[in-house]
Amino acid sequence: MPINNHPARAIHLPEQNWLKAPSHPEGRSAGDQRSAKQLINANPAVKHLLRRRDSYPTTDQLKRQLGDWTRANPSARSRADAAYNLARVVNFLDNVNDRTVGNSEPRDGKINGFHNAGYSTRKNSEARVLVAFAQKGYEVLGNLGA
Repeated sequence: MPINNHPARAIHLPEQNWLKAPSHPEGRSAGDQRSAKQLINANPAVKHLLRRRDSYPTTDQLKRQLGDWTRANPSARSRADAAYNLARVVNFLDNVNDRTVGNSEPRDGKINGFHNAGYSTRKNSEARVLVAFAQKGYEVLGNLGA
């Protein structure tokens, strides 16, 4: 369907591929020159997660698994790769099927299930799986179906 006399193009950002669980920190593909800030802003679920106060305890743990996407990391390239890795994990979890995380709203651009200022998560929620990932790493994602 043309839009303004141009054929419609599907915009596919590689970090939004939720069909396959990430199995390791991949970093950006060759040629991807986006900054950490651009990657975060391009991914609503990541942007929402990082703005929520109740996810702060988990984001600190996530940096151990994914790298540091903040300015505390002096390498802009490393920050961007970490933001890409974060986006891959968060987008995958936001799209996991209802049977796996039935206490969350899938595909809503948010990681649901944090409460008590982030020190608790609802059972069977995206937040619970994200916390498990932050603590144990990629093996947690291997058995989830999108």
